[in-house]
Amino acid sequence: MPSLFCNRGISAAALSSLSALLIAWYFYPWKATWGPTTIPGVAFSLTPNYGTAAIHYANGSTISVARVEGSRAYQDFMRREAAPVSTTIPFCDYIPSALGPLALGMCACPVREDTASVEALMRELRASVASSMGTDFCYADLVLPSRLQAPPYQKEVIVKALKNIGLVQPSEITRDAGLAAIYANGLGGSFDGGVPPGLVLVVGYSHSGLSAQLFWRSPDGLVLSVREDHSLGRGPHTDERAPSRTAGLREVLQAVAEPPFGDDPTYVDGGDPLPTEIAHLVLHGDAVNDTAFREILRDALGPRLAEAAVARDPVFASAAFYAGWAYNQINDMAFGKEPAFGCCWGSRWHNCWEYRQVVYVHLI
Repeated sequence: MPSLFCNRGISAAALSSLSALLIAWYFYPWKATWGPTTIPGVAFSLTPNYGTAAIHYANGSTISVARVEGSRAYQDFMRREAAPVSTTIPFCDYIPSALGPLALGMCACPVREDTASVEALMRELRASVASSMGTDFCYADLVLPSRLQAPPYQKEVIVKALKNIGLVQPSEITRDAGLAAIYANGLGGSFDGGVPPGLVLVVGYSHSGLSAQLFWRSPDGLVLSVREDHSLGRGPHTDERAPSRTAGLREVLQAVAEPPFGDDPTYVDGGDPLPTEIAHLVLHGDAVNDTAFREILRDALGPRLAEAAVARDPVFASAAFYAGWAYNQINDMAFGKEPAFGCCWGSRWHNCWEYRQVVYVHLI
């Protein structure tokens, strides 16, 4: 028998070793293990007045890196719902800004002010993140005050600005600051039924204004928008206690929190009616601790909600939460979004998906 195996180029010892390995593979448990990743998650959160950035690392820590105030042009853009009226010939839209001087006077081709203002803010955020990391990076998630109500033009400009500074979104969609605040405060949905269903009111209050978003946390673990209102120009001022301003804030809050709230949005054809009582109040923004605002909350929503309101890291909550989300996306084995051309060279390949170690299998 041994000679037979030898004649075919396989020794008895090799066959025995192979058999032992197959038996061990079959009967012993095994697991797949990721090699250590070096790709942190980054998110930029843009408000009408400023932008914030956060980083999430492999060890589970999240760092709030920077808050950058927007220029006057940026703040004007974030308050506008449509593009300004163009005075240039349409032909100019197809000429890159760098080639504008070569147009020989046929038309003016300046860098669009809206895009330039957002780029300037994002470049500062990027520089702060790169300084904190000690190296460059190639991906960043985007968070807006409202994913549903943000004007299409605004989204288009913001996404274009991110591409112009050499960064790529891990996901194709922009994120919602109100939704992030829910999860950052531990009130997000749970697919295992660990978190009971209920209505969650998210109120954002900053020097740019007031936002109120009502979400339904379904029994299936989904968090869905029910209604919302964003009122710019209602932020804290010296006349905060003036009757007209106080009444305006109260009216917005009461309108969003006034039942009935309709049917369960989980189902397209309509489900059971939603509860008539809001379960939780979440606050975010740079002015949520304003004393006068807290009094308005109590008057408009009642002491039960106002006194139990949660506001974890109200300025950086949205960027911090979605930095963790971006980390999970980028380091998923199925992730394959190409970084911008040249970005990997700048980061010395340390923050590119190509640098990740492959999955390896070992016995335990």
